[in-house]
Amino acid sequence: MLTIAYLGPEHTNTHLAALKRFGRRSRYIHAPTVDNVFTLVERDKAEYGVVPVENSLEGAVTHTLDRFID
Repeated sequence: MLTIAYLGPEHTNTHLAALKRFGRRSRYIHAPTVDNVFTLVERDKAEYGVVPVENSLEGAVTHTLDRFID
């Protein structure tokens, strides 16, 4: 079973995107910040992380993009 970390509480857009991509048979861990999602993956607590790269209020989520570069 895959473990997927995602930003925010259940039923947010990020959670729903994770469910659509990985399905209901995966285990899901919600994280309060983008950094927390990356940390969970880096520390092998999750195989994948789902974070926003764009939103309707700010456009590109630059913090997420910076973490991918790091």
